[in-house]
Amino acid sequence: MPNRTQYNFLRLCKLGEEKIDQSFKHDNDLSDDYFSQVKTKYGKSYEDSYTRRKFFCYLKKRTEFHDLIHNDDIGKYFYYWIYSDLSDKDKNYDVALNLYTYFLKAYSAYAPGPDICRIDMYGDKANILKRSAILIELNDTLNEIFNNDSKEPNCSSVIQFSKLYSQHVEECHNNYDHHFCGELQKFKQKYDEKMRTIEDCDAPSILPSAIKHDLLGTIMKAVITLAAFSYSLFLLYKVK
Repeated sequence: MPNRTQYNFLRLCKLGEEKIDQSFKHDNDLSDDYFSQVKTKYGKSYEDSYTRRKFFCYLKKRTEFHDLIHNDDIGKYFYYWIYSDLSDKDKNYDVALNLYTYFLKAYSAYAPGPDICRIDMYGDKANILKRSAILIELNDTLNEIFNNDSKEPNCSSVIQFSKLYSQHVEECHNNYDHHFCGELQKFKQKYDEKMRTIEDCDAPSILPSAIKHDLLGTIMKAVITLAAFSYSLFLLYKVK
């Protein structure tokens, strides 16, 4: 079983999403009174109330999810839902974070209690939320490639995935986060393997590595190689 990190939560979040959908079908009595300021603050950036109502449905029933998934993990997934529901012109991680924080505070005022998506209630965890959203978006896009039933490859998703990955892999090269970059590397491996069967898309067949090369390891390999080469020359000289 893989070591638990703040990023390898996707499978559990999917299970949580399915459970939330079931609860939402039977509990849709939450009023929009608590969101009266959303349009005032964010205009048309966020008009769809479905995600925020589902968010509140989860918070209202959060005790049912304790054995299934950590609250901070499902909070990451809701942050991504908010991000994905923003209009295209306003879609960015900071606006999503503001909305996410607003919803948490609104619910906390409505029904105060412990364990409300702890990731945002204690300390500055904005980067984890944003990187989690990146991983979820990559995961959803990769699923579109793998779950394609057509004989023709889903080139739009292939191209979108390669662009998303290439955009965010730079973060690993510039500001290395071992766990985040490790999850990115897993996506690269799945993509590279799939691209062996796809030839007709205008996208790279191999993506750049997300793992930052270990400078010390590289130096040691060079030293060992040089030593082996020197020893081989010595043996050849002795034979002569």
